[in-house]
Amino acid sequence: MPLSANSRDYCEALWGEGLREVIRRRDAELEMRRQGLINRSDIYARVGFWNYIEPSLDCIAEIGKCRADCLLKAYSHDEQRLSQPVIDEILLEVAANMEAEATTTISHLGSEHELSHVRIGTTQVEGLELLKQLTAKLIEIQQETREKLARTLKIRMYEEQGSAVAQDSLPQQKGLAIVQCKYCGGDIAVRGKRSPLPEYHKNCAWYDLPCDICGKAIRIHRDWEHPPTAHKECKDAQRAQYYEKPCEYCGKPLSVRVGAVKVPKFHYACAKTLRQAGRGTGAERERLRVFLCHSSSNKPKILELCERLRASGAAPWLDEEQLLPGHDWQHEISRAVRNSHVVIVCLSCTATNKTGYIQKEIKYALDIADEQPEGAIFLIPLKLEECATPDRLQRWQWVKLFADGGYQRLIMALRERARILGLETIEVPS
Repeated sequence: MPLSANSRDYCEALWGEGLREVIRRRDAELEMRRQGLINRSDIYARVGFWNYIEPSLDCIAEIGKCRADCLLKAYSHDEQRLSQPVIDEILLEVAANMEAEATTTISHLGSEHELSHVRIGTTQVEGLELLKQLTAKLIEIQQETREKLARTLKIRMYEEQGSAVAQDSLPQQKGLAIVQCKYCGGDIAVRGKRSPLPEYHKNCAWYDLPCDICGKAIRIHRDWEHPPTAHKECKDAQRAQYYEKPCEYCGKPLSVRVGAVKVPKFHYACAKTLRQAGRGTGAERERLRVFLCHSSSNKPKILELCERLRASGAAPWLDEEQLLPGHDWQHEISRAVRNSHVVIVCLSCTATNKTGYIQKEIKYALDIADEQPEGAIFLIPLKLEECATPDRLQRWQWVKLFADGGYQRLIMALRERARILGLETIEVPS
Protein backbone atom coordinates (compact mmCIF):
# COMPACT_ATOMS: atom_id res chain seq x y z
CA MET A 1 0.00 0.00 0.00
CA PRO A 2 1.52 3.38 -0.97
CA LEU A 3 2.36 5.98 1.64
CA SER A 4 -0.11 8.72 2.45
CA ALA A 5 0.71 12.29 1.44
CA ASN A 6 1.64 13.28 5.00
CA SER A 7 3.89 10.25 5.47
CA ARG A 8 5.53 10.87 2.08
CA ASP A 9 6.30 14.48 3.11
CA TYR A 10 7.67 13.19 6.41
CA CYS A 11 9.88 10.72 4.52
CA GLU A 12 11.27 13.40 2.19
CA ALA A 13 12.05 15.69 5.14
CA LEU A 14 13.99 12.87 6.83
CA TRP A 15 15.69 12.05 3.53
CA GLY A 16 16.86 15.64 3.02
CA GLU A 17 18.50 15.77 6.45
CA GLY A 18 19.99 12.28 6.18
CA LEU A 19 21.39 12.82 2.67
CA ARG A 20 22.97 16.13 3.71
CA GLU A 21 24.77 14.41 6.58
CA VAL A 22 26.01 11.54 4.39
CA ILE A 23 27.36 13.95 1.75
CA ARG A 24 28.98 16.10 4.44
CA ARG A 25 30.85 13.12 5.88
CA ARG A 26 31.96 12.01 2.40
CA ASP A 27 33.23 15.49 1.44
CA ALA A 28 35.09 15.85 4.75
CA GLU A 29 36.85 12.52 4.19
CA LEU A 30 37.75 13.46 0.59
CA GLU A 31 39.11 16.82 1.77
CA MET A 32 41.41 15.01 4.20
CA ARG A 33 42.63 12.56 1.55
CA ARG A 34 43.44 15.30 -0.99
CA GLN A 35 46.32 16.43 1.25
CA GLY A 36 46.05 19.97 -0.08
CA LEU A 37 46.35 18.89 -3.75
CA ILE A 38 44.09 20.40 -6.40
CA ASN A 39 45.01 18.74 -9.69
CA ARG A 40 43.08 15.48 -10.00
CA SER A 41 46.02 13.65 -11.61
CA ASP A 42 48.31 14.67 -8.74
CA ILE A 43 45.74 13.43 -6.21
CA TYR A 44 45.45 10.04 -7.93
CA ALA A 45 49.25 9.76 -8.15
CA ARG A 46 49.97 10.60 -4.49
CA VAL A 47 46.95 9.19 -2.65
CA GLY A 48 46.16 6.29 -4.99
CA PHE A 49 43.07 6.12 -7.18
CA TRP A 50 41.15 3.42 -5.29
CA ASN A 51 42.20 4.80 -1.92
CA TYR A 52 41.00 8.28 -2.88
CA ILE A 53 37.59 7.19 -4.20
CA GLU A 54 36.86 4.85 -1.26
CA PRO A 55 34.70 7.48 0.56
CA SER A 56 32.67 8.01 -2.65
CA LEU A 57 32.06 4.26 -2.97
CA ASP A 58 31.10 3.96 0.70
CA CYS A 59 28.75 6.92 0.24
CA ILE A 60 26.64 4.97 -2.27
CA ALA A 61 25.96 2.20 0.25
CA GLU A 62 25.28 4.78 2.99
CA ILE A 63 22.77 6.56 0.75
CA GLY A 64 20.94 3.25 0.19
CA LYS A 65 20.78 2.56 3.94
CA CYS A 66 19.70 6.14 4.70
CA ARG A 67 16.86 5.94 2.15
CA ALA A 68 15.71 2.62 3.59
CA ASP A 69 15.70 4.04 7.15
CA CYS A 70 13.64 7.05 6.04
CA LEU A 71 11.06 4.83 4.30
CA LEU A 72 10.83 2.50 7.31
CA LYS A 73 10.08 5.45 9.60
CA ALA A 74 7.52 6.77 7.10
CA TYR A 75 5.69 3.42 6.90
CA SER A 76 5.73 3.22 10.69
CA HIS A 77 4.32 6.78 10.82
CA ASP A 78 1.63 5.58 8.41
CA GLU A 79 0.90 2.64 10.76
CA GLN A 80 1.68 0.10 8.05
CA ARG A 81 3.37 -3.15 9.05
CA LEU A 82 6.26 -4.55 7.04
CA SER A 83 5.11 -6.91 4.29
CA GLN A 84 6.67 -8.24 1.11
CA PRO A 85 5.05 -5.55 -1.11
CA VAL A 86 6.31 -2.85 1.26
CA ILE A 87 9.82 -4.35 1.21
CA ASP A 88 9.77 -4.48 -2.61
CA GLU A 89 8.73 -0.80 -2.72
CA ILE A 90 11.54 0.18 -0.32
CA LEU A 91 14.18 -1.75 -2.29
CA LEU A 92 12.98 -0.19 -5.55
CA GLU A 93 13.43 3.34 -4.21
CA VAL A 94 16.78 2.44 -2.65
CA ALA A 95 18.04 1.07 -5.99
CA ALA A 96 16.97 4.25 -7.83
CA ASN A 97 18.78 6.53 -5.35
CA MET A 98 21.97 4.45 -5.39
CA GLU A 99 21.97 4.36 -9.20
CA ALA A 100 21.67 8.16 -9.36
CA GLU A 101 24.57 8.59 -6.92
CA ALA A 102 26.72 6.06 -8.83
CA THR A 103 26.20 7.99 -12.08
CA THR A 104 27.18 11.24 -10.35
CA THR A 105 30.27 9.59 -8.84
CA ILE A 106 31.55 8.43 -12.25
CA SER A 107 31.09 11.91 -13.76
CA HIS A 108 32.96 13.57 -10.86
CA LEU A 109 35.98 11.27 -10.94
CA GLY A 110 37.13 12.46 -14.34
CA SER A 111 36.84 11.79 -18.04
CA GLU A 112 38.30 8.77 -19.83
CA HIS A 113 41.20 10.98 -20.93
CA GLU A 114 41.96 12.13 -17.36
CA LEU A 115 41.81 8.56 -16.04
CA SER A 116 44.16 7.28 -18.75
CA HIS A 117 47.21 8.28 -16.67
CA VAL A 118 46.21 6.60 -13.42
CA ARG A 119 48.64 3.97 -12.19
CA ILE A 120 47.47 0.95 -10.17
CA GLY A 121 50.60 -0.28 -8.39
CA THR A 122 53.26 -0.27 -11.11
CA THR A 123 50.83 -0.66 -14.00
CA GLN A 124 49.39 2.21 -16.01
CA VAL A 125 45.70 1.53 -16.72
CA GLU A 126 43.89 2.79 -19.80
CA GLY A 127 41.05 5.20 -19.10
CA LEU A 128 38.38 2.99 -20.70
CA GLU A 129 39.56 -0.08 -18.76
CA LEU A 130 39.54 1.88 -15.48
CA LEU A 131 36.01 3.10 -16.16
CA LYS A 132 34.94 -0.52 -16.73
CA GLN A 133 36.51 -1.59 -13.43
CA LEU A 134 34.88 1.35 -11.63
CA THR A 135 31.46 0.59 -13.13
CA ALA A 136 31.74 -3.08 -12.12
CA LYS A 137 32.70 -2.04 -8.58
CA LEU A 138 29.70 0.32 -8.34
CA ILE A 139 27.33 -2.39 -9.57
CA GLU A 140 28.76 -4.83 -7.01
CA ILE A 141 28.31 -2.31 -4.16
CA GLN A 142 24.69 -1.61 -5.15
CA GLN A 143 23.89 -5.32 -5.40
CA GLU A 144 25.48 -6.14 -2.03
CA THR A 145 23.64 -3.25 -0.35
CA ARG A 146 20.27 -4.30 -1.82
CA GLU A 147 20.80 -7.94 -0.76
CA LYS A 148 21.81 -6.94 2.77
CA LEU A 149 18.83 -4.60 3.11
CA ALA A 150 16.48 -7.28 1.76
CA ARG A 151 17.71 -9.76 4.39
CA THR A 152 17.47 -7.18 7.19
CA LEU A 153 13.96 -6.11 6.19
CA LYS A 154 12.71 -9.71 5.92
CA ILE A 155 14.10 -10.56 9.35
CA ARG A 156 12.39 -7.48 10.76
CA MET A 157 9.12 -8.41 9.03
CA TYR A 158 9.16 -11.93 10.48
CA GLU A 159 10.04 -10.60 13.93
CA GLU A 160 7.13 -8.14 13.81
CA GLN A 161 4.75 -10.87 12.71
CA GLY A 162 6.04 -13.24 15.41
CA SER A 163 5.80 -10.55 18.08
CA ALA A 164 2.20 -9.80 17.13
CA VAL A 165 1.28 -13.51 17.32
CA ALA A 166 3.14 -13.96 20.61
CA GLN A 167 1.36 -11.01 22.18
CA ASP A 168 -2.03 -12.63 21.53
CA SER A 169 -1.01 -16.18 22.45
CA LEU A 170 0.99 -15.59 25.66
CA PRO A 171 -0.05 -17.85 28.53
CA GLN A 172 -1.56 -15.71 31.25
CA GLN A 173 -0.84 -17.53 34.50
CA LYS A 174 -1.28 -15.57 37.71
CA GLY A 175 -0.57 -12.31 35.87
CA LEU A 176 2.67 -13.59 34.27
CA ALA A 177 3.54 -13.82 30.58
CA ILE A 178 6.46 -15.89 29.24
CA VAL A 179 8.52 -14.76 26.23
CA GLN A 180 11.71 -16.21 24.78
CA CYS A 181 15.07 -14.39 24.88
CA LYS A 182 16.31 -13.77 21.33
CA TYR A 183 19.93 -14.39 22.35
CA CYS A 184 20.03 -17.35 24.72
CA GLY A 185 16.58 -18.80 24.06
CA GLY A 186 15.65 -18.83 27.75
CA ASP A 187 12.28 -17.77 29.17
CA ILE A 188 11.57 -14.22 30.30
CA ALA A 189 8.73 -13.73 32.78
CA VAL A 190 6.65 -10.58 32.15
CA ARG A 191 4.00 -9.29 34.52
CA GLY A 192 0.73 -8.23 32.89
CA LYS A 193 0.33 -7.12 29.28
CA ARG A 194 3.50 -5.13 28.97
CA SER A 195 4.12 -3.41 25.64
CA PRO A 196 6.54 -3.62 24.01
CA LEU A 197 7.61 -7.04 25.24
CA PRO A 198 11.25 -7.48 26.32
CA GLU A 199 13.32 -9.38 23.80
CA TYR A 200 16.42 -10.16 25.92
CA HIS A 201 17.45 -10.89 29.47
CA LYS A 202 19.25 -7.93 30.99
CA ASN A 203 22.57 -9.77 30.85
CA CYS A 204 21.98 -10.92 27.26
CA ALA A 205 21.01 -7.52 25.81
CA TRP A 206 24.49 -6.00 26.11
CA TYR A 207 27.98 -7.06 25.04
CA ASP A 208 31.45 -5.44 24.92
CA LEU A 209 33.62 -4.41 21.95
CA PRO A 210 37.08 -2.82 22.08
CA CYS A 211 37.32 0.89 21.24
CA ASP A 212 39.13 1.47 17.93
CA ILE A 213 41.12 4.32 19.49
CA CYS A 214 41.95 3.41 23.10
CA GLY A 215 41.20 -0.34 23.05
CA LYS A 216 39.01 -0.27 26.17
CA ALA A 217 35.59 -1.91 26.20
CA ILE A 218 32.46 -0.22 24.79
CA ARG A 219 29.05 -1.34 26.01
CA ILE A 220 26.95 -2.30 22.93
CA HIS A 221 23.25 -3.20 22.78
CA ARG A 222 22.40 -6.06 20.44
CA ASP A 223 19.62 -4.15 18.69
CA TRP A 224 21.74 -1.17 17.72
CA GLU A 225 21.87 -1.08 13.95
CA HIS A 226 25.03 1.05 13.84
CA PRO A 227 27.01 0.34 17.02
CA PRO A 228 29.72 2.87 17.93
CA THR A 229 33.31 1.93 17.18
CA ALA A 230 34.89 4.30 19.71
CA HIS A 231 34.05 6.13 22.94
CA LYS A 232 32.64 9.64 22.57
CA GLU A 233 35.56 11.04 24.60
CA CYS A 234 38.05 9.31 22.28
CA LYS A 235 36.33 10.72 19.20
CA ASP A 236 36.29 14.21 20.72
CA ALA A 237 40.02 13.94 21.47
CA GLN A 238 40.68 12.80 17.92
CA ARG A 239 38.63 15.67 16.49
CA ALA A 240 40.72 18.03 18.60
CA GLN A 241 43.60 17.22 16.26
CA TYR A 242 41.76 19.33 13.67
CA TYR A 243 40.52 22.89 13.85
CA GLU A 244 38.29 24.94 11.59
CA LYS A 245 39.05 28.17 9.79
CA PRO A 246 36.87 30.02 7.26
CA CYS A 247 37.56 29.53 3.57
CA GLU A 248 38.82 32.82 2.13
CA TYR A 249 36.52 32.44 -0.87
CA CYS A 250 33.15 31.12 0.39
CA GLY A 251 33.54 31.73 4.14
CA LYS A 252 32.42 28.21 5.09
CA PRO A 253 34.43 26.17 7.64
CA LEU A 254 37.61 24.47 6.40
CA SER A 255 39.10 21.59 8.45
CA VAL A 256 42.85 21.88 9.06
CA ARG A 257 45.07 19.37 10.86
CA VAL A 258 46.82 20.80 13.92
CA GLY A 259 50.50 21.31 13.14
CA ALA A 260 50.02 21.13 9.36
CA VAL A 261 53.05 22.50 7.52
CA LYS A 262 50.96 23.91 4.67
CA VAL A 263 47.66 25.41 5.83
CA PRO A 264 45.07 25.57 3.00
CA LYS A 265 43.21 28.82 2.45
CA PHE A 266 40.45 27.47 0.20
CA HIS A 267 38.24 24.43 -0.24
CA TYR A 268 39.18 22.28 -3.23
CA ALA A 269 36.10 23.41 -5.18
CA CYS A 270 36.72 27.10 -4.33
CA ALA A 271 40.34 26.94 -5.46
CA LYS A 272 39.26 25.26 -8.69
CA THR A 273 36.67 27.99 -9.30
CA LEU A 274 39.29 30.70 -8.81
CA ARG A 275 41.69 29.05 -11.23
CA GLN A 276 39.03 28.54 -13.89
CA ALA A 277 38.16 32.23 -13.56
CA GLY A 278 41.80 33.12 -14.19
CA ARG A 279 42.24 34.52 -10.68
CA GLY A 280 45.08 33.54 -8.39
CA THR A 281 44.70 32.18 -4.89
CA GLY A 282 47.22 34.34 -3.07
CA ALA A 283 49.98 32.38 -1.41
CA GLU A 284 48.42 29.21 -2.86
CA ARG A 285 49.12 30.22 -6.46
CA GLU A 286 51.08 27.65 -8.42
CA ARG A 287 54.32 28.37 -10.17
CA LEU A 288 54.57 27.73 -13.89
CA ARG A 289 55.78 24.14 -14.38
CA VAL A 290 58.40 24.01 -17.15
CA PHE A 291 59.77 20.74 -18.57
CA LEU A 292 63.27 21.00 -20.07
CA CYS A 293 63.65 18.50 -22.91
CA HIS A 294 67.40 18.27 -23.56
CA SER A 295 70.37 16.11 -24.49
CA SER A 296 72.76 14.99 -21.74
CA SER A 297 75.64 16.49 -23.77
CA ASN A 298 74.18 19.96 -23.06
CA LYS A 299 73.85 19.39 -19.29
CA PRO A 300 76.03 22.37 -18.13
CA LYS A 301 73.97 24.85 -20.17
CA ILE A 302 70.71 23.22 -19.01
CA LEU A 303 71.71 23.50 -15.34
CA GLU A 304 72.47 27.21 -15.80
CA LEU A 305 69.15 27.73 -17.62
CA CYS A 306 67.33 25.86 -14.85
CA GLU A 307 68.72 28.20 -12.18
CA ARG A 308 67.81 31.30 -14.19
CA LEU A 309 64.24 30.05 -14.71
CA ARG A 310 63.87 29.28 -11.00
CA ALA A 311 65.12 32.77 -10.13
CA SER A 312 62.52 34.25 -12.51
CA GLY A 313 59.67 32.51 -10.66
CA ALA A 314 59.15 29.36 -12.76
CA ALA A 315 59.31 25.76 -11.53
CA PRO A 316 61.58 23.90 -13.99
CA TRP A 317 61.57 20.08 -14.02
CA LEU A 318 65.00 18.52 -14.37
CA ASP A 319 65.50 14.76 -14.32
CA GLU A 320 68.59 14.69 -12.13
CA GLU A 321 66.81 16.82 -9.49
CA GLN A 322 63.39 15.14 -9.53
CA LEU A 323 64.13 11.45 -10.14
CA LEU A 324 64.82 9.39 -7.02
CA PRO A 325 66.57 6.01 -6.82
CA GLY A 326 64.10 3.28 -7.73
CA HIS A 327 61.83 5.55 -9.80
CA ASP A 328 60.52 4.27 -13.14
CA TRP A 329 62.23 7.11 -15.00
CA GLN A 330 60.36 6.64 -18.30
CA HIS A 331 57.00 6.86 -16.52
CA GLU A 332 58.10 9.83 -14.37
CA ILE A 333 59.37 11.77 -17.39
CA SER A 334 56.17 11.07 -19.37
CA ARG A 335 54.10 12.17 -16.39
CA ALA A 336 56.20 15.33 -15.96
CA VAL A 337 55.63 16.27 -19.62
CA ARG A 338 51.87 15.67 -19.24
CA ASN A 339 51.67 17.78 -16.05
CA SER A 340 53.82 20.67 -17.32
CA HIS A 341 52.38 24.01 -18.35
CA VAL A 342 55.22 24.59 -20.88
CA VAL A 343 57.73 22.27 -22.58
CA ILE A 344 61.01 23.84 -23.71
CA VAL A 345 62.84 21.73 -26.33
CA CYS A 346 66.52 22.62 -26.04
CA LEU A 347 68.19 22.32 -29.46
CA SER A 348 71.86 22.03 -30.35
CA CYS A 349 73.88 20.41 -33.10
CA THR A 350 74.37 17.26 -31.03
CA ALA A 351 70.76 17.14 -29.76
CA THR A 352 69.15 17.34 -33.20
CA ASN A 353 71.38 14.59 -34.62
CA LYS A 354 71.36 12.32 -31.56
CA THR A 355 69.23 9.20 -31.34
CA GLY A 356 67.78 8.02 -28.05
CA TYR A 357 65.22 8.99 -25.46
CA ILE A 358 65.35 12.73 -26.27
CA GLN A 359 63.59 11.98 -29.57
CA LYS A 360 60.91 10.07 -27.65
CA GLU A 361 60.49 13.04 -25.28
CA ILE A 362 60.03 15.38 -28.24
CA LYS A 363 57.45 13.04 -29.80
CA TYR A 364 55.51 12.83 -26.56
CA ALA A 365 55.64 16.62 -26.14
CA LEU A 366 54.29 17.03 -29.69
CA ASP A 367 51.36 14.70 -28.86
CA ILE A 368 50.50 16.78 -25.77
CA ALA A 369 50.87 20.02 -27.76
CA ASP A 370 48.22 18.79 -30.22
CA GLU A 371 45.77 18.61 -27.29
CA GLN A 372 46.29 22.28 -26.32
CA PRO A 373 43.84 25.04 -27.34
CA GLU A 374 44.64 26.88 -30.55
CA GLY A 375 47.12 29.69 -29.94
CA ALA A 376 48.29 28.38 -26.53
CA ILE A 377 52.00 28.75 -25.76
CA PHE A 378 52.95 25.21 -24.75
CA LEU A 379 55.95 24.05 -26.79
CA ILE A 380 58.95 26.40 -27.26
CA PRO A 381 61.99 25.35 -29.36
CA LEU A 382 65.06 26.93 -27.67
CA LYS A 383 68.36 27.02 -29.59
CA LEU A 384 71.39 26.75 -27.31
CA GLU A 385 73.69 27.35 -30.29
CA GLU A 386 73.36 27.95 -33.99
CA CYS A 387 71.76 24.80 -35.42
CA ALA A 388 69.01 23.64 -37.76
CA THR A 389 65.43 23.29 -36.51
CA PRO A 390 63.98 19.77 -36.96
CA ASP A 391 61.14 19.59 -39.49
CA ARG A 392 58.57 18.47 -36.91
CA LEU A 393 59.27 21.61 -34.82
CA GLN A 394 59.12 24.07 -37.71
CA ARG A 395 55.53 25.18 -36.97
CA TRP A 396 56.57 26.71 -33.60
CA GLN A 397 58.50 29.96 -33.38
CA TRP A 398 61.95 29.30 -31.93
CA VAL A 399 64.16 31.56 -29.81
CA LYS A 400 67.97 31.78 -29.65
CA LEU A 401 69.16 31.67 -26.05
CA PHE A 402 72.72 32.68 -27.01
CA ALA A 403 71.58 35.81 -28.90
CA ASP A 404 71.19 39.26 -27.31
CA GLY A 405 67.80 39.47 -25.64
CA GLY A 406 67.16 35.77 -26.20
CA TYR A 407 66.48 34.90 -22.57
CA GLN A 408 64.25 37.98 -22.19
CA ARG A 409 62.14 36.82 -25.14
CA LEU A 410 61.83 33.35 -23.57
CA ILE A 411 60.70 34.84 -20.26
CA MET A 412 58.14 37.04 -22.03
CA ALA A 413 56.56 33.90 -23.54
CA LEU A 414 56.53 32.14 -20.17
CA ARG A 415 55.05 35.20 -18.49
CA GLU A 416 52.19 35.32 -20.99
CA ARG A 417 51.51 31.61 -20.46
CA ALA A 418 51.45 32.10 -16.66
CA ARG A 419 49.09 35.09 -17.00
CA ILE A 420 46.61 33.10 -19.09
CA LEU A 421 46.64 30.18 -16.63
CA GLY A 422 46.35 32.45 -13.57
CA LEU A 423 49.68 31.25 -12.11
CA GLU A 424 52.49 33.01 -10.25
CA THR A 425 53.88 35.89 -12.31
CA ILE A 426 57.14 35.26 -14.14
CA GLU A 427 59.59 38.12 -13.67
CA VAL A 428 61.11 39.58 -16.84
CA PRO A 429 64.80 40.35 -16.18
CA SER A 430 65.87 43.91 -16.73
